[in-house]
Formats: sequence, structure tokens, C-alpha cells
Amino acid sequence: MKVHRVLPKPDEYAWTFGGEEARATIAPGDVVELFTEDCFGGRIQNLDDLPSRRITFPYINPQTGPFHVEGPSRATRWRSTSSTCGPPGTGR
Repeated sequence: MKVHRVLPKPDEYAWTFGGEEARATIAPGDVVELFTEDCFGGRIQNLDDLPSRRITFPYINPQTGPFHVEGPSRATRWRSTSSTCGPPGTGR
């Protein structure tokens, strides 16, 4: 089993669905630790940060990935589990 730890920098996010090269190849049994940002890419930090002033469209909804998963067929089932989820620095 291999553990893929993915902590992308802001310039490594995908901003579209499709059209990006696979970030990694995932084999059966591998673990993927993903880190990503909220839909605003972390650019909204407080109540004074208005999205209309801080966001450049179409750079919303950053995506970590895509990943190539080895071996699945149309009949294959695979499981994805989130063990922790929360704001940075909270330990969740």
C-alpha cells in the first residue's frame, strides 16, 4: 500500500472539470491524503473580504486532482472515506 500525500500550491489546482493531466496513479489499496481549499481558494479570510473584490473569475472551486485509478471496470466498486475535514489549523 502506498500513501499519496497531495498538498497542492495555489498554482497547482485544476480550475476546470476535465482537461488536466492526472496528478498521480492510484493502485488498489492505496491511500490518498488530500488537502484543498474552500470554493474561494482561501482568498476570503474575514468578513471584510468581499468575493466581488477578492475573486477573479473563473478561478473559483479549486480542485485537487485529477487522479488515475488503476484497474476499475464498469462493474468495479471502490470506496472513498473522509476521516477528517475542517479549517486549516483546527486539527479537524
